[in-house]
Amino acid sequence: MIDGIAKFLISPINQAILIFVIGLLFACLRKVKKHSVKKIVVSAPIFAFSWIMLCSQTWFSYLVTQPLESYSKAVQSQYMEVSDDYYIHVLACYYQDNSDIPMISRWSDCSLKRLVQAVLLHKKSGATIVLTGGRFIPESDVVYAEKAYALLLELGVDEDKIIALSVGTNTKEEVLAIKRRLSNKAKLALVSSTTHTERLHKLVLQAGFTNFKFFSVGHMNGEFDWSYAFGLNHFNLIRTERAFYEYGAQIKSAINE
Repeated sequence: MIDGIAKFLISPINQAILIFVIGLLFACLRKVKKHSVKKIVVSAPIFAFSWIMLCSQTWFSYLVTQPLESYSKAVQSQYMEVSDDYYIHVLACYYQDNSDIPMISRWSDCSLKRLVQAVLLHKKSGATIVLTGGRFIPESDVVYAEKAYALLLELGVDEDKIIALSVGTNTKEEVLAIKRRLSNKAKLALVSSTTHTERLHKLVLQAGFTNFKFFSVGHMNGEFDWSYAFGLNHFNLIRTERAFYEYGAQIKSAINE
């Protein structure tokens, strides 16, 4: 229930809707003069609309995402740093359980980027790929790691070079699954998203791993261009949402420690 509410609130659009609804409820319930109620009714949609506009701005979405991406870039590794005694751990993202669409379209953008990165790293190093992810897709019995395993076979990775661990509904569970299977003495090449790197780094350290490299994907911030600083577009909303999601996850992780 709590996780569902949290996922709803990471979207700037949903936040704006909530602001609007709370404003209207407050106006309806509060016994004040008519002009005060009218002021609240007018202010709520204006504030909600302003919040969406702010989250859609290039400068704002860039600003809230930049600390996460800067951290990821600072710890990013190179292909030549990984040898065949490493294990390439690919963190789960999302898969759409829908047989009415082509198989490749069922994967989210972050899933495909992570899996393709793992294949490239495997081909350059010879390291074994380890997949994690259990049954976490809403209203589906699909096991993420099993679907990812099938895709890697289609992409030409040898069966004996893939380990699929069908467990994990969050990052911490996935890291602990690797620890149980390989021990925390294993050398890891961690493949995830740039906004996810800082939290993942903390979790692998907490699990006792000491030898690991990062190969994060999904970079959203390039060189900042002031000529587009005040542009409004849907990509900025997505970028802001991903940053909010990660900051929320970091807060939750800190509370659970």
